[in-house]
Amino acid sequence: LSAKGKRLRIFARLISGGIAELFMVIGYFVYEAVILGLGWAAAAGIVGNLGQGAFGLGAGFIIITMLERHPYIKSRMPY
Repeated sequence: LSAKGKRLRIFARLISGGIAELFMVIGYFVYEAVILGLGWAAAAGIVGNLGQGAFGLGAGFIIITMLERHPYIKSRMPY
């Protein structure tokens, strides 16, 4: 895989992961505000949820990068 292809794959993973984490944070906020009845007080949890999302994105990125180096897994990757 070329260097440009690797950069593009990294960029795509970060963007897609970031969007997924934003959906998670929004979902947590809506759940806390509506279902738990906290209203706007649920906004207090947004910072912590963003931190959780950032950690999950970083950990997932590291794990998939390490797994890609394993010959068995690498042979089954679609690219």
